[in-house]
Parts: sequence; structure tokens; C-alpha cells
Amino acid sequence: MANPKCMLCGSDDIQIVKSAVWPIIEMGDVHVNFGVCKVCSHIQQCPPPHLDALSQYYANFSNYTILDANWQPPIKPNKTQQIYLDIAEKYLPTKGQLYEIGASIGLTLHHFKKAGWRVSGCEPSITATKQASDFLSIHVDTGLEENYLPHQANLDLILMSHVLEHVFDPAATVKRINKALKIGGHFLFEVPNAKNPDTLPPGWFAYEHLSYFTKSTLTMMMQQNGFEIITCYEHDTRIIYPVIGMLVRKISEEENHGLGQYPSGHSNLDNMRRYKLHDDKFWQVSHGKIKSQQQPVYIWAAGIHTSQLLGETNTLEGTDILGIIDSDPQKWGKSLDGFSVLSPANFLENYQGEPIIVSSFAGAGSIEQYLLELAISPNTIVKLYSEI
Repeated sequence: MANPKCMLCGSDDIQIVKSAVWPIIEMGDVHVNFGVCKVCSHIQQCPPPHLDALSQYYANFSNYTILDANWQPPIKPNKTQQIYLDIAEKYLPTKGQLYEIGASIGLTLHHFKKAGWRVSGCEPSITATKQASDFLSIHVDTGLEENYLPHQANLDLILMSHVLEHVFDPAATVKRINKALKIGGHFLFEVPNAKNPDTLPPGWFAYEHLSYFTKSTLTMMMQQNGFEIITCYEHDTRIIYPVIGMLVRKISEEENHGLGQYPSGHSNLDNMRRYKLHDDKFWQVSHGKIKSQQQPVYIWAAGIHTSQLLGETNTLEGTDILGIIDSDPQKWGKSLDGFSVLSPANFLENYQGEPIIVSSFAGAGSIEQYLLELAISPNTIVKLYSEI
């Protein structure tokens, strides 16, 4: 079988830095590989998952919920939305037509609409696009950008918020974005930032993230596809992992005076090897925390971090796991590594004070608070991420 091609430059010279088998809910054991292109330095899942498998994953993990009939949008934008609004206000004072790729239920579009923009977008979730229409009166196309972006033209601004890392061919997506913009139009986006292995959280390699960008790879991808960089920002602590965002401008052929090449892959390769050592150590410590309980335990959360916990350690060997619990109704009754995911109510029917392993990085704090509200003793709550 031919070697997988790099998503950015097409080279087949990719150095694998991590291979694993993760048991994923309703999907069984899934083989994953992550590598660095030695030609352009792009970090990527290699090969990426099949589209059908990824679609099944999203169906099991999608966190869209039907909004309450009395739901009202927040008056103020969140921190990320405010950053986008501030950048647009500074660099694009004349409001025009905005199209968001991966618009979810349209909340970001809602705040841009309030600021004076004409807005629309696309989103693969039928539930989300219906909510955008029903609750916010915003039209969002149901589907992927490759189906809808070719029908757009002369847009003033295209927005992608934590979407570019999910697409199978990021360079092709950027080409379509360029074509849909008017000359001088802008593309604003934010993605996870792979710049520094010491700032990356455990389990940072994720099944749904196909690309892992750095400032250098993003810059070259933008320049090679007809954009100039207007501004770039990097934040290490605003959310659970470092992020990088850019505003780029579509330039004319006359302005495009030739471009350099992608950077060497050695720096990213060294960084990812360093991160893997850090990640491996974390899973060893996590396994030790579970073993130290010396009694049967429950695991709370049936997400990708639990899949990683079970796949990266031999927790199932010698540990009596009584069950895996999740508060998300769409996971109840589904299979994860031989366990049928329990609802909190099912769990409470049989709970007798055993330790509960909180297996989530993003939701660790909220899960702990929820357990305390259920009158679970804090002495039985084991937080894998408490020292990170």
C-alpha cells in the first residue's frame, strides 16, 4: 500500500511519532497514527480516518442539544467571539457580507449581525442549522463547506473558529475560501497551536483533529494560496490548550510576488517527540492513581480521554471497573470497551461509595461540582488532571 500523503505539501516522507489503539464508543478499537512531514513540517493524523468513521464519531460525540423553548441568546459575546469582533472592528471598519464555516447554532453570526454585518454560513448538523433559524433567524446551510462555498462569491469576510483542524484537505479548503472572497476580502480563523510541547495538555492528539498547525505552517499555507497576513495572535491559556488565530487578506495576482518554501520539519518533529514523552508519563501517572485505589472503581465520562486512558494504559488489567458513566443522554447504553455507558441515575441506583475516576480534561471541574451536588463524598473523587 502506498504511503499516505502530507495534507499540505503532498510529500510521502512523514515520520510517525505516535501510534495507538483507542477503544472508542460504539466504534470498537480504532488504530491511530500521528506524524510530522519531513518536507513541510506539518503535524497530522496519518493516515486520517475514513470519512464514514469520522461521521460516526461525530454522531456519537456531537454536543448539540435541543434548546429550551424559552432560550435566549447571551447578551454579551464570549471571550473568543469578542476577539473576532474586535479584530473585525479594527481592520474591517466597513461591514459587509460574512460567511462562517462551521457556524454551529449561529451564535457568533448573531453577534456579528448585531454589530452590523450581513451574515450566513454552513454547518453539517441539521439540529444546529434548525436552531440557528428558529432561535436567531439566521440562515445557515446544512452541509460541508465544499458543497456550499463554491456557490459564494465576492464575500467580505469568511470566518472559521476551530474548524480548519478538522478538514481532510486544509489547503483545498483555503483555496475555496480564497475563490469565494472578493479581492481585498479577509479570512479570519483560529485553531489549536502546536508551537510548544510544554504547554500542550494530556491527550492533545485527538481522533477528530486531523491537522496540528504552527505559525510557520499556517503562514506558508496562507501565502501559497493567495493571502497576505494582516495580524496574528497566540494565546496559551484562554481555553484548555494553546490557540493561534490569523486575519489574512486576499491579494491580487499582481500583488503576489513569489513565495518561499515550507520550513524544515525537524523542529516540529523534535517538539512532537518531546510531547509524546510528556504524554506517556501522564498516562503512567494516571494508571498509578487508579491502581492506588486498591478497590473497584467507576469511571466518569465516556469521551475521547477515557478512550485514551483505556488505550494508553493497561487499566483494565487488574482493576475492577464497575462502570463508565456519562451525563450525555446520547451516550447512554452505548458500548465503550465492553461497558454499556450508564446514566447518572443508573449509577446512583447501585453506588456504594466506591472511588470515581474523573476522566476528562476539559470538563474535570464541572464534573467534580456535579458529583458534589449529588452528595458524593469528595474523598471518593479521583481527579486525573488535578496537578496539571
